[in-house]
Amino acid sequence: MNAPSPQGIPKKPAWFTAKFTSWEFPKGIPCARKVPRDATPIGTMMWSFACGLDRTDRYALSSNRGRKHLILWAGCRSESGRGWTFVPVAYGPANGPNGESIDGWQAALHLLVAAWKGEKKETADFEPPMEVYGLLKGDDFQAVCQEVWPEYWEEGGKA
Repeated sequence: MNAPSPQGIPKKPAWFTAKFTSWEFPKGIPCARKVPRDATPIGTMMWSFACGLDRTDRYALSSNRGRKHLILWAGCRSESGRGWTFVPVAYGPANGPNGESIDGWQAALHLLVAAWKGEKKETADFEPPMEVYGLLKGDDFQAVCQEVWPEYWEEGGKA
């Protein structure tokens, strides 16, 4: 991987708390049972764990009904191979206590960090994706990976 952009991920507002869902529908906030059609595609990530063992995820960002929360969805190929099955993987507030809002792209980056950190904590060998396509490709992807997997960039690390 190339070195991440010097600016990294935009600083998140103090009031924005991204929460990992452990691939379950969040309790305590209204959440659609399916990814909304108007969800913004974030990117497609591909992992290769071993010969014949790979994974492809698609990520999309939406708000819930009432637009009080932003939800990051992760999708994988359906078992039939015809389409994608999405589940919410992270969420956070759309607005702060004084009505301030967070940029959707900035929120998506912080939600992706929360989702990948949560998955990394739950699965010991979770490593950065090998390939990325879509809007996330580039410096933002590098910054997210550095936030989740700093050991890949530390001197003497895995990189």
